[in-house]
Amino acid sequence: RSYVNSACSLALGIALQNFPEGLAVSMPLRREGMPVGRAFLLGQASGLVEPIGGLLGAYAVALME
Repeated sequence: RSYVNSACSLALGIALQNFPEGLAVSMPLRREGMPVGRAFLLGQASGLVEPIGGLLGAYAVALME
């Protein structure tokens, strides 16, 4: 049970960290004249690398075991 709580806390921390990261991508794009929706989507897309990397890392660990 404590592993689930730890995992939820970690996921929340990562999510909170991703918010300013997405803004750091979206705001300059918006300032340069990109439409709001597209700037938002590109900011969201910048965060897609993290779960993909996490899955690849988990797969690598599983292979090494």
